[in-house]
Parts: sequence; C-alpha cells; structure tokens
Amino acid sequence: MRVFVYSFVLLLMVPYASQAAMYRWVDSAGKVHYGDHVPPEYAPQEKKKLDRSGRTIETIERSKTRTELEELRELKRLRAEQRRQEELQRNRDRVLLLTYQSVDEIIAARHTKVATIETSIQHALDNRKAQDAKLKEARGSAADYERASKPIPQSVLDQVNSLHEQIAKTNQYINRKRQEQRQIRTEFAAYISRYKEMTGE
Repeated sequence: MRVFVYSFVLLLMVPYASQAAMYRWVDSAGKVHYGDHVPPEYAPQEKKKLDRSGRTIETIERSKTRTELEELRELKRLRAEQRRQEELQRNRDRVLLLTYQSVDEIIAARHTKVATIETSIQHALDNRKAQDAKLKEARGSAADYERASKPIPQSVLDQVNSLHEQIAKTNQYINRKRQEQRQIRTEFAAYISRYKEMTGE
C-alpha cells in the first residue's frame, strides 16, 4: 500500500508535457488504478477525471446496458407522448372556450345535434314501416301461390329477398345513428365537465 501511495504521489509530481487528463478507476478485483488513459476493458465502467492535484473534476458514468438503454428510450417515448397529449388538451381547451360562452350553450348545441340525428332516425323508421308492409304483401302473394299449389314466381321471391336486405340495411342505419347519439352525449358530457372545471361555472 505504501508503494502504491508513493507511486501515485510521484506520478502527480511529474510535470506534464501536455495537458493529458488523469483518470481513476477500479478493476474487477476492487483495486484502484490511476493513469492518463483507461484500459479498454475498463472503459465501459464508471471512472473519475482528476486535476493535477488529484482532485475529482468530473465523474464519467459507466456505459449503460442494453436493457437500461431500452428503458431510457421507452421513458423518452412516454414523455414525448405525454407532452403531445398535454398540447392536444391545451388546444381542445382553447377551442372549447372560444366556441361556447356558457354551459347552457353547450347543452343547447348537444340538443341540436341529437335532435338532428333523431329526425334522420324517424325518417328511417318510416321507411322501415313501409318496407315491412311491402314485405308482408309479398309474403302474402307467395302464400297465395303455395295454397293454389302453384310455383312461386321468381319475381315474387326476388322481391321478398330484396325487401329483407332493405330492412336489414335500414336497421343497421338506425343502430348506427343511435350509436352516434350516444357518442354525442358522452362527448358533450366531457365538454360540460371540462368547461366547469376551467371556468368554475
């Protein structure tokens, strides 16, 4: 140990021909080393940069493992996504405040949108009622042929199939519009909640 300390002191006392840095590192056995460069096998681990008096002027962290690098990349991605979401929220808040002057205005806008869709639904229901009547009539015609032991004309069969398809499409349209109404109610409930939160209304 005395030899080691003595060697270190001598090393510090040698005048530098250049301003080469001095480093301190620990090997795998826990032994401390000093030198103007770090051996390649110890380059990835933590090391300290010293000034000419032996004081630490910089600590160079060890190289990160692949897992640590992946975790850092994921953390960076999550933070970027968080910033993006925060910016989107600020924009939505700005639009909300510019669009509506009160909660009552938001409720009125919601009612208008829902009522407009309801009008379309009622038209569709009227159409389906007419389609149901036509289908009932076509089925009655087909039944008449069957009771008379006559083959059902292809035109009647085609009409029955066509009306089934029309009714199915009308039902899909109505269901889709009902879903739109539910989405509007959900969205406007969020608008109202956020508006109250920002304005205290």
